[in-house]
Amino acid sequence: VDPRTSRTLLGIRSRALASRNMAPPATMSPNPPHMASAAELLEKMRHGDISSVSLLEALLTRIQQHNPRLRAICVLDAERARARAAAADVARKKKTLWGPLHGLCLTVKEQNDIAGLPTTHGDPARTHAPPAAATDFLVQHLERAGAIVFGKSNVPLSCADVQTYNALHGTCNNPWDESRTAGGSSGGSAAALAARLTPLELGSDIGGSIRVPAAHCGVFGLKTTFGILPRLGATCDAPHVPGRDLSVRGPMARTAADLELLLTVLTSAPHPHADFWRLQLPRPVPAKTQSLGAYRVAVWPSEPPLAPIGEEVAAAVQRVAGALTAAGAHVDAAARPAFDPSVSHKVYLQLLGAAQTAQTPASTRRGWAPPAGADAQHLWERVESGGPLEQASLTQSAWQHAAADRRRHELRAAWRRFFREGGWDAVLMPVYPLPAIAHDHRADPPLQPGTSDEPYWRPGPRTLEVDGTHIPYCDGVFWAGLATVSYLPALAFPAGRGETTGLPVGLQLVGPEGADFLLIELARLLETEAKFVCEVPPGVN
Repeated sequence: VDPRTSRTLLGIRSRALASRNMAPPATMSPNPPHMASAAELLEKMRHGDISSVSLLEALLTRIQQHNPRLRAICVLDAERARARAAAADVARKKKTLWGPLHGLCLTVKEQNDIAGLPTTHGDPARTHAPPAAATDFLVQHLERAGAIVFGKSNVPLSCADVQTYNALHGTCNNPWDESRTAGGSSGGSAAALAARLTPLELGSDIGGSIRVPAAHCGVFGLKTTFGILPRLGATCDAPHVPGRDLSVRGPMARTAADLELLLTVLTSAPHPHADFWRLQLPRPVPAKTQSLGAYRVAVWPSEPPLAPIGEEVAAAVQRVAGALTAAGAHVDAAARPAFDPSVSHKVYLQLLGAAQTAQTPASTRRGWAPPAGADAQHLWERVESGGPLEQASLTQSAWQHAAADRRRHELRAAWRRFFREGGWDAVLMPVYPLPAIAHDHRADPPLQPGTSDEPYWRPGPRTLEVDGTHIPYCDGVFWAGLATVSYLPALAFPAGRGETTGLPVGLQLVGPEGADFLLIELARLLETEAKFVCEVPPGVN
């Protein structure tokens, strides 16, 4: 890792400890290791208060206690991790540090290849597939920075749902209420963080897959600006393909400072185009690190009737907006980028469908083929009212996809004008219409061919009930899609708990392209000044 990165990380750790009012090392809190943040753990290891071996064993014990109920961690690599942790402790005694994450134990999302371990995406058809031959690009970089990756976290089938369950590893339960989902597709990641089974996670997001689980489990998660983190060796992409449209990777943690810590390491990875391209994300100016009062935040509380939100989410938006106002921030609930939100949602669904369909086996795609004479535009209209996204995606011609891409760049331009001309730092908005929903594993009906006079699609049985109104299940991703389609960074953070359910309610901060660290700083100030923190679920405390 570049020495400049190491210096930055040292500053991050110092600020993280100061913001949490940690005592000097000699009188550090006797709390067990699993309760500490990543920054705290690194500091404790630096001062010899804990070892990598003891941290790993504490986390493995914790997993043994709670994971059988939660099913958050689906793959363990305990023996290799034990050997690496022992080697890390020996190296530390010799004052030979591997990098800024030296000896820190963590997990990653199941879709990330790790040499010698299976990568199944929760698909029973992959049960007997050979283990991965090589380790994912970013996971390798984490290991070079000194991390000890000891396991992988659960995902939905093919990482394609906002609930996490599959026939191989079972249903991932929310640590706050096991009858409810942890979200998806990084549901195992968020549940493992909330239950204190791991201090850091590497997730991915194309339809809210980092942000929805983070919101449901009360942790922090960053959907990064599109393209800043390579996707080599992740998900179903070919080993040498940088990744799909819309899809990004990002850090997940229990504190904003830990997001900054992990993002700093991840962005120091050598980019595949490093011979002619260099990433240099801007850091917040000093004024933005001191007080919430230095920020200008637009608030997008709801979008009826297109995207209704529940009472508990609406209350959380008002709660955070009120805290920003009380702290002196400039807050405006009327400011909006100049585009039609329904157009943004439609473009998002069209591009999402194309991105998802492109990696689907040809044998499966043939089953989605539309009947002769089916009208593609009519199918897209049906998508908006609950029709299968895959079928409409398959009907796209090259010019239709190119037209959607052009509209996407028009949306990006509208967002840039909004942030620059209005001077806005971020937009506060929901992540999902509701807190964590009850498990609902009803399968969508098989996609069957029909005739030009007989619709060949049937809407799935799953809907979302938002204050008595049922909306299509896929419409829950409206809020996630606003940032995704325009390549913007978006950070999910805990915003208190629902008055009725007692469940965590998360919101998101959406910022300009490249403003990832600024969003983290704003979330850190909301955490430390306004006390919007990651709480411990009672069932695992």
